[in-house]
Amino acid sequence: MDDSRRQLQLQFLNNCLRIAQLEEAAEKANEANDYSAAVASYQELLSLQPPDSQGMREQDAVRRGLQQLLLESARAELESACV
Repeated sequence: MDDSRRQLQLQFLNNCLRIAQLEEAAEKANEANDYSAAVASYQELLSLQPPDSQGMREQDAVRRGLQQLLLESARAELESACV
């Protein structure tokens, strides 16, 4: 296996790991009602892998769509807390 292919595989695996970490962080933040942390986690997650990413499995796209809604909900909670 050549270096460029190995680098691509490593980048892909690192991306998968980061996505899993962000999903976990967002879930924990929601459970703790830490909407600021939830927003930050969802924003980064969705910037790495938006719901309409090319080649995404349907189940993952649905999950990203749900996470988009959870992001909007967390933002609304933050806005209402500031009023």
